[in-house]
Amino acid sequence: EILNLNEEEINKIKINSFNTIKNYTNTNYMYKNGQTTIKHIYVEDGITSIGDYSFFSYSELLTINLPHTIEYIGEYAFFGIDKITKFSIGPNVKSFGINPFAESDNLKTIEVHKDNKYVAVKDNILYIKESKRLITYIIANKEIKNYTIPDYIEEIYDYSFRTSSIETVTIHKNVSIIQNNPFLKSYSLRDIYVDEENENYSSLFGSLLDKNKTEFISY
Repeated sequence: EILNLNEEEINKIKINSFNTIKNYTNTNYMYKNGQTTIKHIYVEDGITSIGDYSFFSYSELLTINLPHTIEYIGEYAFFGIDKITKFSIGPNVKSFGINPFAESDNLKTIEVHKDNKYVAVKDNILYIKESKRLITYIIANKEIKNYTIPDYIEEIYDYSFRTSSIETVTIHKNVSIIQNNPFLKSYSLRDIYVDEENENYSSLFGSLLDKNKTEFISY
């Protein structure tokens, strides 16, 4: 069901435990006219997940308040939240869908609650500790031109560098899984280098290939 906002609800919405933040799509939103009207979101205690595409392209958002009960943030849930510069992740968030913060051009800081044991932000990336999965590269920090995937990362998730401004990226030997097109729309990217000791991937003329150099992955 797509919900329409009335005059009093324009600019601010409150979501309580009687609302299910289910999965949506990039053409089916929680609030039909929310993308260009909602400026503040407040989610009350009891909600445990933010579904896929929940607040996709809500470009006018200024504040987002999520409770400590959130455990999952879905695929592209906060895609294109262009006016948000800082996002806080609570103590119980354990997992994410595909790049929840893709194309959020001014989101320079993602903070993780000090008591969160599952996810972390370090070296300009958001990642899951146990699986060593890189979820999101923070694209707003455009001064970074040359990036080396940290050696504690073993998996690069789908579209995790989408629209980044990096020009070169180095993939170390510990990366064993690279999901679908992590560098999508990273138009400044010129060269991808892979450590020769990596057992799964290689590079050739600045492109990313499988180890046997028979399949192009990104170029």
